[in-house]
Amino acid sequence: MPEKFSLASNFNAVVTATNKIRQSASQQGHAKKPQSKFYVDFRSIREISPSAALVLVAELDRYEIITKNKLYTVDAKKWDPKVRVLLEDMGFFGLLRVKKPKNKKIVPQSNLKYVQFVTGEKAVGESIQSMLKRLEEAFGDLPQKIHLYSAITEAVINVVQHAYTKDETNECAKWWLSGSYDTAEKVVTILVYDQGVGIPKTIRTENFSEKFKSALSNASHRDAYLIELAHYLGKTTTSKKQHRGFGLGENIRHYIEKLGNDANGVYTIFSLKGKYVYQGKSEFFRNKKPLNGTLIQWEIRL
Repeated sequence: MPEKFSLASNFNAVVTATNKIRQSASQQGHAKKPQSKFYVDFRSIREISPSAALVLVAELDRYEIITKNKLYTVDAKKWDPKVRVLLEDMGFFGLLRVKKPKNKKIVPQSNLKYVQFVTGEKAVGESIQSMLKRLEEAFGDLPQKIHLYSAITEAVINVVQHAYTKDETNECAKWWLSGSYDTAEKVVTILVYDQGVGIPKTIRTENFSEKFKSALSNASHRDAYLIELAHYLGKTTTSKKQHRGFGLGENIRHYIEKLGNDANGVYTIFSLKGKYVYQGKSEFFRNKKPLNGTLIQWEIRL
């Protein structure tokens, strides 16, 4: 594992590490004979972000489901105490059903406070309501809560209905939801992650003009442009249904607009090689490595 486990500041290293877990899952899950044991070394991690932690726990969850091998902790006492406590607060050990290590060292107070992971295969409103309730109990009232609930619900429904296509084998068709609060910056972060095909792959471009398709294929930020396009396709369903179900829906991004001030919220999506950021205006970025699936993130300044 990289020392800085963060999608924002060390994206390629995080994706490289999680891809190794995925490769091992594929090798062991489809092997006729038992393979050698697989070891993920957490001792090197000194910093872990909420989004990267969610991607990591989802990959380990998938590994356990595919290989049918029970996970267990090794050398947990040698992990960085801050990292171990943050993972514990996020429900890392409970979700993966591994024995929680005992904390004997005094751990420095962290600015990051977590609420526990929620995961599922169907769109469950109770899980989303429970997450928001725990956030408010820990951090106070959330602005425009009704619109936030709609945004998260629509994101989860989109995963359930469209992230995992029927023509591909998906042995772990789940979504994962997490939340955190930075007490120093007064920022709440809410995350929804899936390991589906990725938003750019779900958009059908065959009905677009040749000029548009040519411009899109030559664009350096192609995946990021397609992520933004997905928001509009969700609102322009035609009778022939050529785009039906491939839009993200207006509520997902609309929540940030509802906050009224650009400084109050940031909306970010990572999907394949695309990174799309909305804070009053759209920004587009390209990552060197593709993320497995889609990560949607709302950051709300209280």
